[in-house]
Amino acid sequence: MRQWQAWTACVVILTRNRLPCVYLYREVQDNSDDSGWRFTANDESDDDINDSAKVALVSLGAVLSVDERFMRLRDAPAGSAYAYDHNTRKFMVLEE
Repeated sequence: MRQWQAWTACVVILTRNRLPCVYLYREVQDNSDDSGWRFTANDESDDDINDSAKVALVSLGAVLSVDERFMRLRDAPAGSAYAYDHNTRKFMVLEE
């Protein structure tokens, strides 16, 4: 696995209400600049996800500068998915 880089890109879905990220998952990288990480607030419609104006490609470092709750997960393999548990204040693994 390649070393994690702060400038590696991730996809962030911009929500209607600008809610914080509560669902994140990692896909196989689209290219060498893509970390595979996808971040959502889990309130997006299919239209939101498919609207290029609501999808941002940003660096992981930029996301971490705003929200570092997922820092310990950044090296998780493709296929990993997590949901934020407000009681434990941690991202919990989602099983398929």
